[in-house]
Amino acid sequence: MEPLVRITKLQRQFGPTIDALRFVPQSSAVATLAPSPSSEVDEAKRRNDARQAAILASDRYSAAGVPTRYRLTVTTEKHPRWVTVYNRARAIVDNAGSTVVLTGSRGTGKTHMACELIRHACATMTARYETWADVLRRWREALTDGGESERKVVGDFSRVGLLVVDEIEVAKDGEFGDRCMRELIDRRYRNLRSTVLLSNLSVEALSARLDPSILSRMQECGEIIPCDWPSFRLNTATAGGKA
Repeated sequence: MEPLVRITKLQRQFGPTIDALRFVPQSSAVATLAPSPSSEVDEAKRRNDARQAAILASDRYSAAGVPTRYRLTVTTEKHPRWVTVYNRARAIVDNAGSTVVLTGSRGTGKTHMACELIRHACATMTARYETWADVLRRWREALTDGGESERKVVGDFSRVGLLVVDEIEVAKDGEFGDRCMRELIDRRYRNLRSTVLLSNLSVEALSARLDPSILSRMQECGEIIPCDWPSFRLNTATAGGKA
């Protein structure tokens, strides 16, 4: 019996739902019931690739130097402004070679935000968390006998995919500190490596503190983003928790 005749007879018995069968190629119906060996191989490869990518991202994050306190997952449901700024910062740092400065009072979640940016970056690249004091300490030690070469230190900080530098206002170190910051940002800008700087200064004070060349590069591909909401630590203390 021809297929169309068979369907017509079945339709008299089972009604209009049989009409759908007219538009399903026989080969497609078979493929749905029994996946071809090649599709199973493709799916297994996709799952294996995803598993390997997750392992690599985890290894990168483990090596990024994120402090233990800031490895905790952030609960963001009650902080919509934090989420808005995080999404803005993430969009900017995804543009290779950009510089973002997160600035605001203590306790507004800037460091947590920067460490979440590191977590995001580690899916595709290396990342590193440093304080400015540690950067300057390592840089200065490179100038002494028996220390690492300055070229190596600068190269290490320049090559990492995303670099987060916390507390940039703490260790000024005069002209030496200004030169280091200027050279660091310039090298990362030229190598298309994004940088996140954190500060407790106001936008105005920070703008006066940063070198004009850094501000110029940020006008091209970067931004100073204020985190100007109340301290989360104060809210925690008010609720009876630890500040």
